[in-house]
Amino acid sequence: MKNLEPYINIREEMEMIKEKQQDLVLSAGKITNEAGREAWRLQIVWEYLRDKLLLDNETPSKNEYLN
Repeated sequence: MKNLEPYINIREEMEMIKEKQQDLVLSAGKITNEAGREAWRLQIVWEYLRDKLLLDNETPSKNEYLN
């Protein structure tokens, strides 16, 4: 599979997903069923991107933290 880096930046997408998850939690006050499902979907995509990043041998440097 060819490198998709020119089209998307995986790390930036992962950061945007985490920000969206935080926004869902903060805006809801408490997690509703709908917000919970959306957070769950975002987490699945984040984990897929993390695995893709690690499989592409783009392991994080010692100063970098993937969360």
